Amino acid sequence: MTDKAEVVVAKQAQIVPAGVGLIPQSKKRVSLVAKIAEKYSVDAEKMLVTLKNTAFKSDVQISNEQMMALLIVADQYNLNPFTKEIYAFPDKKRGGIVPVVGLDGWSRIINENKNCNGIQFRYSDDMIQIDEDAKRCPEWIECTIYRKDRAHNEPVREYLDEVYRPIGKYQDGNKMKPGPWQTHTKRFLRHKVLIQAARITMGFVGIYDQDEAERIVEAETAYEIPYTEAEKAEFDRLFNDGDTFTFWLFWTSLDVSCQVALFNTFPKKERGSDVPGITECKAKIRKIEADGLDMFNSYCEQANDLISLSDSDGLIEIKSEMRTEGWDRLISCLEPEDLHKAIELTERS
Repeated sequence: MTDKAEVVVAKQAQIVPAGVGLIPQSKKRVSLVAKIAEKYSVDAEKMLVTLKNTAFKSDVQISNEQMMALLIVADQYNLNPFTKEIYAFPDKKRGGIVPVVGLDGWSRIINENKNCNGIQFRYSDDMIQIDEDAKRCPEWIECTIYRKDRAHNEPVREYLDEVYRPIGKYQDGNKMKPGPWQTHTKRFLRHKVLIQAARITMGFVGIYDQDEAERIVEAETAYEIPYTEAEKAEFDRLFNDGDTFTFWLFWTSLDVSCQVALFNTFPKKERGSDVPGITECKAKIRKIEADGLDMFNSYCEQANDLISLSDSDGLIEIKSEMRTEGWDRLISCLEPEDLHKAIELTERS
């Protein structure tokens, strides 16, 4: 090719508008759902359905927004939701989620961090048994996560009495089955300090272990008062009135969770104050429970005698003293034959 021809070609090349056919088109943006589905070689729609059914610790319906929130965190920390490295509890109050990372997940994101240079634990020489259900355990455990990019690495210490979780109780006061804090006390304290050290040293945020997530969920429901304003007003009135039997009828009609919540409304005893504290108030209610039951049993004995004597006037007097709620409770304890007779006798004019 001649020099002249080369000049012509060069000039023709300059005519082509900039950006047309010369610059490659930008890549098509891939959604997060498609990205994660491709990563695990699954269908995107089926993945969402599967994870909604398996990656949430809840019986409530999971929204697409909650599912996306979990996928964002899973992608951020490169955690696998199919193997339970990450899952979630729905946040009922705010409509979001409480992301939970299993111990395997925590271990992996710590060890995969490019700055991780080893982990060391140190244990207290003092062994304690925090309650009758727990095993003996060091009073505290320290964890140091060493970083390659830092000259000084600060240990993180967790104390058993600050993180231990006692056995829960049913409404009837009986204990539930022992949890991991009772069966593996030392191991769970070590898990706790490892996770806390990872947060402080590596800066992991917005993720929790299952124990923390359960406490968050419990805290959200802990403030749901199990009694109504009317029940609280009636409780305060009867407690101060001194009518033992009426208070007993009211108190024993409440379930245990309501009774416990009302117990907790009593103030603590202040030094030098004449106002009864929670201990004195509880003792008063326990006495009312015993005295009220004795009164009810006495009414039942009198009623049985009056029924056998067909004493209509005496039975009507007992019914009046017991008032409607007490009388209804009494006749519910009667044998069918005595029940019909009691109703017949008290309905006579």
